[in-house]
Amino acid sequence: MLKPGILCAALAAAGMLSTTAHGADDSDLRAQISALKAQLEKLEEQVKALDTNVGAAPKNFALVTKGDEEGTYKLPGSQTSVGVYGFIHVDAYKDLKGRTADWAFEPGTIAIANDPSGLNKDTRTGKFNITPRVTRLGVKTHTPTDMGTLRTKLEFDFYEYGDNDYKMGYNSGFNPRLRHAYGELEAEWGTLLVGQTWSTFMNDAAPETVDFNGPGSVQIQRQPMIRLSREFGGAGTFAVALENSASMVNGERPQTQNSIDKRPDVILSWTKSGDLGFLAANLLSTRYTYDDGANSAAKNAYGYSVGAGLKLGKQDTLLALHTGGNGIARYLPSANYNWEVYDTAADRIRLSKARAYTLGWARNWTDAVRSNLSYGETRLDVSSSYLATYGEEAANTRIRHAFANVFWAFTQNTELGLEYAWARRELSSGDEGTYRRLQGSMRYTF
Repeated sequence: MLKPGILCAALAAAGMLSTTAHGADDSDLRAQISALKAQLEKLEEQVKALDTNVGAAPKNFALVTKGDEEGTYKLPGSQTSVGVYGFIHVDAYKDLKGRTADWAFEPGTIAIANDPSGLNKDTRTGKFNITPRVTRLGVKTHTPTDMGTLRTKLEFDFYEYGDNDYKMGYNSGFNPRLRHAYGELEAEWGTLLVGQTWSTFMNDAAPETVDFNGPGSVQIQRQPMIRLSREFGGAGTFAVALENSASMVNGERPQTQNSIDKRPDVILSWTKSGDLGFLAANLLSTRYTYDDGANSAAKNAYGYSVGAGLKLGKQDTLLALHTGGNGIARYLPSANYNWEVYDTAADRIRLSKARAYTLGWARNWTDAVRSNLSYGETRLDVSSSYLATYGEEAANTRIRHAFANVFWAFTQNTELGLEYAWARRELSSGDEGTYRRLQGSMRYTF
């Protein structure tokens, strides 16, 4: 059946022909009518074809399809699955007593009046702040290869300050910061990871917190590495890694001034998981080097940790972690400011010994509500020779902290967090400072 538009066109054309037919003979008129009829039949066939294909993609167009992993999509003509992920995260906090030198919990710098360690004398209290700097954006890929699955990840947050001008620096001057950038090949012989991600020295027995930094008695570090890991059936998963070293002798920035790194950190880890929870252990070997052109020294250092998670039914998990070593300041937040020092008189590097433990309880009340309680403590040995080289009248010797929080996923992809934190920093001089904070967070995940 002809469409109305085509029928109108045909009638109009017929009218024109009838008008001109008065001056044309019958044979010319029949020829014109025959040609017009053929054109109309052709148009009708085209309309039918359009009706049939409405909403259908052309056969030569390759569609984007679902990827091999959740949240990924395959691009046309490619075996690689690509996914974009992240979240919008906003923190709001109120310092009830004391403060640290960073916006997030930095236990080694809890304020002390007339602080003889020189780390933080700002005892003003009551600070309030809202910040979106934890907001995160990442891209991940999944590609099948002849050897196994290749995964990559590139992830940023906005932790770093950029422009520090008045107002703009405080509210809008956050710069992207690289968190993860690595490739990971899973093959029959194991998993090879090359790039930047969480250190192999980290342990899974870390309690969850609303605070971005979390417990200071738990080792945390993200750095470039080459890591090989493999699961050995019932024996668990073993990993060995060569990771970027970062000497900070006398608190100097790595690879600048007089600190210099000459070999990578060597780290071993083992994890065994089961129905009752998990058990994990880590070993670290590192080396500090100092060279100011006139004097030079080097010192080997080590670290270790043992952690466990015990499941008590379907709702509760108990966590325990012990970490220790000499010269692990950059891995352990509570020890960050007891850095390695160069003793000019003795021509040697002196290290501070750290021993930390953390206990935690995690409970899933419902599918949408969970909470955590944790307590941690770090003890730092400060000898008279270390203190004499440290350059200040006192140094940190003991740091304690506790966190209590609740998380509520009240709708899809949206979560609210609320937390109370307490901490205390003690110095070799006997001085101490106390910290208390109330913090909330809102996260929208995509």
